[in-house]
Amino acid sequence: MGKERQKIRELNEENRKIYLQTKLFLRRDVKDRKERKSVLDEFFGLLKEAQDKDLSPEEFFPEGYEVFYRDLLAGLTVRSAEEKRKRILRTRAVSICLSIACLGFLFTQYLSAQGYIGIWTDGIHYIATDFNHYDYETDLMREDVEFEVDFSRLEEYRNIVIVKSGNAVVELKALDESVGRYRIFFRVRGTYSRNWATLISWREYGFDKSHTAEWKQTAELFCEYEGEIRPCSLAGFTNLNYKDGETFGFHVPDFVTPDTPAGIVKFRLQNLTLNHWERRSVIPVKV
Repeated sequence: MGKERQKIRELNEENRKIYLQTKLFLRRDVKDRKERKSVLDEFFGLLKEAQDKDLSPEEFFPEGYEVFYRDLLAGLTVRSAEEKRKRILRTRAVSICLSIACLGFLFTQYLSAQGYIGIWTDGIHYIATDFNHYDYETDLMREDVEFEVDFSRLEEYRNIVIVKSGNAVVELKALDESVGRYRIFFRVRGTYSRNWATLISWREYGFDKSHTAEWKQTAELFCEYEGEIRPCSLAGFTNLNYKDGETFGFHVPDFVTPDTPAGIVKFRLQNLTLNHWERRSVIPVKV
């Protein structure tokens, strides 16, 4: 390819156009690549010789270029009209596919830059870790949430909504047994769009620049059984692993265990946090 460019530079502008046009026509009309190259090399030599003799195109092609090109094809293995048509269609198809692929790539880049792809794949987690485009604020919910659990019928306590604020909810997800103790789990479901997100949760959210969570627990769970009230310790949580939220859980105090028959136990969940993210408005830069 480098030798080809260097060779073309030896021609003046007018002859260069004639050479490139002939190359394009031969590629369209002649099947065999070696045959095309041989004819094109010979044509270049003739064109260069005519240029060195200061011959104009009219002098070099006395009967016109079309007649010259028709004579040039004589004796060569040329494509039929049907083969030419198929080749043109194939070339157009490739061109269209490349154009679509290019537009698709540019559109994907645009969606990514605008945050649509991140929100589509990661939801609230993406918003919570995008420090450049979203402001974050919290509001402590002062109203306590009280509910009861009948430990003789634990299978009935699944996905029960206990808190609702707009479209943001807290569900009693399930209770299970682990190493001789009960655990109670909650599922928080928020709502989000490209411009904002809202989530009621057991904590305030914070992330450093590496997207590592830096959080502060606000919610507490208390358990009351037979007149005795004890705090529940945190059993674990997921880190916004759902697009619309996460789960968290507490250990039930050991005065209620699988080995201790228990009936109805009261719980009080307090100090939940309403988390809200808002996309920043773009402020025009004054020039």
